[in-house]
Amino acid sequence: MNRIVVITGSTRGIGFSTAAEFLEGGDQVVIFCRHKEHVMKAAGPLAGHGERENILGLVGDVRRERDVRKIVSRCLKHFGRIDILINNAGIAAYKGIEKITKKSGMIF
Repeated sequence: MNRIVVITGSTRGIGFSTAAEFLEGGDQVVIFCRHKEHVMKAAGPLAGHGERENILGLVGDVRRERDVRKIVSRCLKHFGRIDILINNAGIAAYKGIEKITKKSGMIF
């Protein structure tokens, strides 16, 4: 369909599967997460679901405004637009809500 799709947290799990589905539909996908190794590891298998040139892998942290601005800028420079944004990035909290603090990094 040739849409430009940005998916946060898209190097594994639901985000990875979502990226694969869009690629199979002929869309162009921007994958990113905080870890360069994860981005590099995901790009290869995703290429099996579409054309390699339809994948832009970037490193960034959605908790940092500077990173988000960089991701958007690079996406616009590469593809020219963004049609769909899927906010999939997240973390797992294995403690009760009453024990979550700013210091734990789970409140922004």
